[in-house]
Amino acid sequence: MTERLKKDWLLVLLIVTTPVFFWTILNFGDVVSRWLEIPSGLGQRKSLLFAPEAVGKILKMRRAQIDSNGPIFIFSKLVYNKAYIVLNELFGYTAYIKPRFYFQAGDSSALSPPNTNPAPFLLLPFWLYGILLSFKNKNHRLLLVWFASTLFAFIVGFRSFAILVPAIIVNFIFAYKALGEVKRRKVRLGLVIAIVFLGLFETARSIYLFF
Repeated sequence: MTERLKKDWLLVLLIVTTPVFFWTILNFGDVVSRWLEIPSGLGQRKSLLFAPEAVGKILKMRRAQIDSNGPIFIFSKLVYNKAYIVLNELFGYTAYIKPRFYFQAGDSSALSPPNTNPAPFLLLPFWLYGILLSFKNKNHRLLLVWFASTLFAFIVGFRSFAILVPAIIVNFIFAYKALGEVKRRKVRLGLVIAIVFLGLFETARSIYLFF
């Protein structure tokens, strides 16, 4: 474990100098509470998904200016059904994987105070490149953890950093791997210093604004 930390000290440094890490540790009780709410949230999500209002909209779309006895209506029944509701909801999944959510906007909870970037925005291009590297190197395990974490949060209906902790950690790993691809040592060191400085600055700024 100690040897692994020595090897990946840069990854640890990138994580611990960010606002999202500071506020997650400070509000760890909220993280636990959020996870305990998952069963009730999942039940509520399911009931809302197929609520009478949602199904009623499907029926209206089926019958809009269509003869209820004609072939077009039969086709509309194939298009507008409960599967349509599910597919429509899946578009909401994109909100869980947007870069702006992780690097600028945050989730507006205690883990991400207003007017504070959860992580240095300078990490964004390295995060994107890290994802590309994972596809290129066929690092399916890392990609699977990221997609599974974001999809799980979407299914339970909690767009919260508390639930997305695994995805956030993987985000840092993506950026860390991309930084490792910078061959010139001085350039890499300069980038690390800039990212760490921005992380510490955002953390200090968030504490100042909060208190």
